[in-house]
Amino acid sequence: LEPEETGKKTLFLLDEPTTGLHFDDIALLVKLLQRLVNEGHSIIVIEHNVEVVKCADWVIDLGPEAGARGGELVIAGTPEEVADCAHSWTGKYLAAVLAKSDGITAVTRSATTKMSSLLASVVAEEPPEYRASSDPQAAIRDPQSNSISIRGAREHNLKNISLEIPRDRMVVITGLSGSGKSTLAFDLLFAEGQR
Repeated sequence: LEPEETGKKTLFLLDEPTTGLHFDDIALLVKLLQRLVNEGHSIIVIEHNVEVVKCADWVIDLGPEAGARGGELVIAGTPEEVADCAHSWTGKYLAAVLAKSDGITAVTRSATTKMSSLLASVVAEEPPEYRASSDPQAAIRDPQSNSISIRGAREHNLKNISLEIPRDRMVVITGLSGSGKSTLAFDLLFAEGQR
């Protein structure tokens, strides 16, 4: 049975799904991801493509650099909050995309009208209200919390990071190559889910 037929919520974990895709295919991917979220599923995407990042409900930016200079949580928040972060490489590129006067990026303009209206409609949706608690233990104590809590993660490049990842949302993990994105997603989230 499909997840929606059983009423079961699913956590989807995708690693750079836009690699090699045409702009039209990226627009279709964003539409499908949004449909899954609207049906109540959770999606975590490791991605660099700002066309996808800007559509996320929540962005986790790792860095600030790659390798030994990475593995730290630079910022977690809405795309707009990440764009306002002066220390975020993702934020710098995201700010340029979000600052476009007409709200539609050059990538969208170069594609079809269908893609333009699709991305514009997805981006126009209001981001859900979600904020990580200032009390790092709040989600652990609150059994009703609708988030996945990670506390003190130290694996490969990750350097003692703690964060809340909202469920029933599209979350994008971004950052420079070697900053710890895949470690966070696969070595921690996926491995723990399998355990």
